[in-house]
Amino acid sequence: MLSYIEKLKDTSDLDALYQDAMMIGEFGTDATNAIPNLIAALNPTNHPVIQAHAVIALGMTHTGKGKPTTINSVFGFMSHGQGTVNVLDGTVVNSEEAIFLAKAGGVASWPTARC
Repeated sequence: MLSYIEKLKDTSDLDALYQDAMMIGEFGTDATNAIPNLIAALNPTNHPVIQAHAVIALGMTHTGKGKPTTINSVFGFMSHGQGTVNVLDGTVVNSEEAIFLAKAGGVASWPTARC
């Protein structure tokens, strides 16, 4: 887990940070050592996608994987390739635009849903 925590310091690669942040989130409340690096990723000079991934991972480390959390972001969720986004009962998403970005095979789609 320490290698993932260290990698969170590099906010220059959106895809790499996404993968590292979600891996940290998988550890749930056992990943509290990652919190300072995740908070640093919220720096307003970072890309909004970096900030969103950090917020999601923070929610997972705070409440534990699979438990309700609040996500505050410019947009809702992004998925790269195969995978599933599960928004569980009790989860709150506060966003300027409630958008799911699904990216696969080099093609991105932006279906808009108002919540």
